Amino acid sequence: MKNLFLSIFLSFSASLAWSQVEFAPLGAEWYYRYTPGYTSSPARGFAYAQSIGDTLLAGRVCKKICTNSFTVPTSLTNCGDNSVINYIYQSADSIFRYDPYAPTYFELLFRNNFQLGESFTTVLGKKWVVGEVEALNLNNSPVRRFRLNDMITGDSIYIYDIFGPETGIFERFPGEIADVPYLQLRCYADATVSQVNLAAEPCNAILGATEPRFSLNIFPNPTNEVIELEFVGALAESPNIKLYDALGRKVLEERFDQGQKRLNLRNMASGFYLLTAEADGAVVQQKVVKY
Repeated sequence: MKNLFLSIFLSFSASLAWSQVEFAPLGAEWYYRYTPGYTSSPARGFAYAQSIGDTLLAGRVCKKICTNSFTVPTSLTNCGDNSVINYIYQSADSIFRYDPYAPTYFELLFRNNFQLGESFTTVLGKKWVVGEVEALNLNNSPVRRFRLNDMITGDSIYIYDIFGPETGIFERFPGEIADVPYLQLRCYADATVSQVNLAAEPCNAILGATEPRFSLNIFPNPTNEVIELEFVGALAESPNIKLYDALGRKVLEERFDQGQKRLNLRNMASGFYLLTAEADGAVVQQKVVKY
């Protein structure tokens, strides 16, 4: 019985300690692999975010996070003409974003402390369950990584107690298919954590994109049942077709045969979809509307 109480006490103490971890201390830096929205340039670059100070908003001390995105080689400048500033507020283990359009509202983004098996609801209303808690040692710093599984689709996202979501602090994870960027954490550093590299490429690498040698036409669009796909250009291999719904969930995948042109959407719900065609190491994308 004594050992049982000791175990419970140690578990509670560890949980309390983790819940008091400061998120985004002054000077904290994040580097992300950056992919623009799918109607934008195919360039791939990096996004840089930094915690630059505190400010008082709606009676709460909030941290200012300044973010820039780069798709061409350039010297690193932060909080320039094209930067975005967001504000976060921490209460125990919960991280909130200040909503400038509703000045008294703080939107829950994530937490930096989870227990295996507990559930969590994101800002999109999606429900997740904690499927794995990993204790990591990165640059001699203890870091915990949580795998959250979508309770409907089974898709997974990762959140680090010190870094935040691997898809960006303020991104709506697991990453929407709409015209918004997609981020993946490369590097992190702050005053107590020396630079941690979580990817093979350098923190500020600019990645080239493979230019497709083909284009895609879809008709009719909008459609109620079947769409015709016209591939313009030389294809060395049959394209792999994927369809994603408005929440970013893959709802269809099909490898086309040579000469195949039709895709049946009769059983799909009405709404907006993203169709991607991958062939010869390149990807083209088109919006599809089902009515």
